[in-house]
Amino acid sequence: MFIFAFHAALVISALQALLSVGPVDLPLGTRTCFGPTKESEALASDQVIRCYWAHPGTYPPKEARFYWLLRRCCFSERPEAGVFWAIGESVTTRLIAFEPAEDQDRRASFEFDLDQALLYDLLVLDAATDAPVSGARVTLSNDAVHLVSAVYHTDADGYVVLPVMADTQYIASIRADSYLTPPPVQIFWPSENTDMPESVVELDPGISLSGRVTDSDGRAVADAKIHVDVDLVGGGAWSSDIDLPLPVSSFSSPEAPWTPYRGSFSSAANGRFLLETLPRGKMHLYATHDDYAPGPVVTVDTSDDADAGMVHLSLASPRRAWVRVENEMKAAVVASLSVVDMRTGFEQIGVKSLASGALDLKNLPERARFRVSADGYVFHQEDRTIEDGDEIVITLEKSEDSSLAFKIMDADGSPMQNVTLSMADRDQQKTHPQCLAKTDSQGKALLPVCPKAFWLDIYHSDIVRELRHVTSGGPERELYLKAGSALSVEMRDEKTGARVRDVSCALETVFTADIGERRISERFECRDGMLELSHRGAQKCILSCSNADGSRSQAEFVCDQAPKALEFKHHEQRSAVVLDAFGAQVPYARILIGDRSLETDETGHIALSAEPGTKLEVYHYQHGHASLAFETGSGTLELRLPDKPDDAVMRCLDARGLKYIVDSSEILLDILNETRNLKRGDSVEQCGSAGLVVVRDGRRVHVRD
Repeated sequence: MFIFAFHAALVISALQALLSVGPVDLPLGTRTCFGPTKESEALASDQVIRCYWAHPGTYPPKEARFYWLLRRCCFSERPEAGVFWAIGESVTTRLIAFEPAEDQDRRASFEFDLDQALLYDLLVLDAATDAPVSGARVTLSNDAVHLVSAVYHTDADGYVVLPVMADTQYIASIRADSYLTPPPVQIFWPSENTDMPESVVELDPGISLSGRVTDSDGRAVADAKIHVDVDLVGGGAWSSDIDLPLPVSSFSSPEAPWTPYRGSFSSAANGRFLLETLPRGKMHLYATHDDYAPGPVVTVDTSDDADAGMVHLSLASPRRAWVRVENEMKAAVVASLSVVDMRTGFEQIGVKSLASGALDLKNLPERARFRVSADGYVFHQEDRTIEDGDEIVITLEKSEDSSLAFKIMDADGSPMQNVTLSMADRDQQKTHPQCLAKTDSQGKALLPVCPKAFWLDIYHSDIVRELRHVTSGGPERELYLKAGSALSVEMRDEKTGARVRDVSCALETVFTADIGERRISERFECRDGMLELSHRGAQKCILSCSNADGSRSQAEFVCDQAPKALEFKHHEQRSAVVLDAFGAQVPYARILIGDRSLETDETGHIALSAEPGTKLEVYHYQHGHASLAFETGSGTLELRLPDKPDDAVMRCLDARGLKYIVDSSEILLDILNETRNLKRGDSVEQCGSAGLVVVRDGRRVHVRD
């Protein structure tokens, strides 16, 4: 009893001591702490607050430890200048830009305001079964800075609740094991709307592909790495070396938290492999191995439901070459060298030469690209055809004349600090990573090891962004930069003059030099119908905008003399219904208006917005295709489908002389005494000597004679 009372007294005294601590007397070793104000603390008295800190050029963001009793987030080391963000179960704070003072107390504490959050429901489902996906990783980030993010996981019902702030844009990225990664979900609330919508994201489980890897003699090869690049059905590209879905557990490790690990496909002892969670499309596959040269690329089309069968990948016999890296005086150079297979784009070898400059390279492909870099020398790249036993000499050029020195000043002649100078071309950035600098307190910057001529990107948030074509070498160059003017453009309906909201804009800025021109492209979302930008100069601007209804508008102007308004074609609003030949409503029919693809609801109805006379393409895989015009009116617009095979199918069959019978809504084909059929809604994709290819329900169907 005495021992229990003694321990209880110790605990009570410890709690009293902890609660009596002032805001500066925080746990030993902490550098910077944040806590909510007394007014906002009441909003989250029963919540654990998660605090993050991030600054430009670093990832991942730092997460602070939360002290429940003190209601403080404390960072274990002093953060640099950056952005602070706090978030709880139903509260959040606006991003706070913060820069600790040099003489600040090492254990200082600062206050922040918490606001009641809007709770955004996100439901994640399996696209094939509509079953909820539990344990999916959802990363919530603020689109304003692309820096700070918080991680959540879906529950057993596939739901996750995200606390967000009104009138602020967020991005939710979703990753789950055994599923393809979907596009990020944009979360944005207009200030006048505080409803709590729900987003449903369907994850595609993808498809599987199996095969075997052999050497040039047909023997099975184990531990070969399989690479897959896919031209997606809807456009775009996918690569297993970049986009391969990973288990949620593989996103972090004790050694490197928050660091995603890239997985890979490899062959088993018998050379067999199984590729899973691949997107549909035209697949380009090849294999690599440490003891072989990469083999040819094999292309497989998985756009439709056809079985791709077993895929056979081969590896080539390796080629050997001796390489020596030297300078113009024939002296050996210690250099870093990589070899890229020209056929596959795969970096086969990455090595560093010996003091003698010599390298014995094995497993070389037939066509190779050598990329060589060394301190004090200009980056070198050349393409070669390799013969077994080649002796190759690579000569590097000294880089004394390949640097550029700048002094950047504002319009008043005062030096500008932290101006970023970089190469505008991304491919050149990869080959010349050292050609990058920021100006110091005197406005000076030195860019070492640059190409002889290139476009230089000059950027600072308080000046007009510029692109200049420069040549390396020579004395220090002085540049005077201007603050620029504001660009403010209102989006208006040309007929009513009303503001058009939810507009997406692309802005191209054109820079000219003696050798030609270079453009910078930027994209903006104008939710309130206003495009407002600062620090624009006297360059030509090309502004192209479109709204959710598909209406477009474009204007060319001098960037600092922008028009006050951009006018959009007036669109009429009208409800419509898709009907079949017998007057029955057609659910889930497709309607194409320009490049917009819409779908009727389960009753066949849809709300349309278009210019009068706009051509509408209406189709359904069971009811055929029709081209109609959008008409204005007060009632519901009826869009009728013919319930018969597409006219182009009929013309193709007549042109090829195929025997057929039209039976109601089907065409019966008699090819080599075998009856085949085409259904209503089928449309022609290809009509030639190789056969007839039609599209049925979004899939290709081949009919050969």
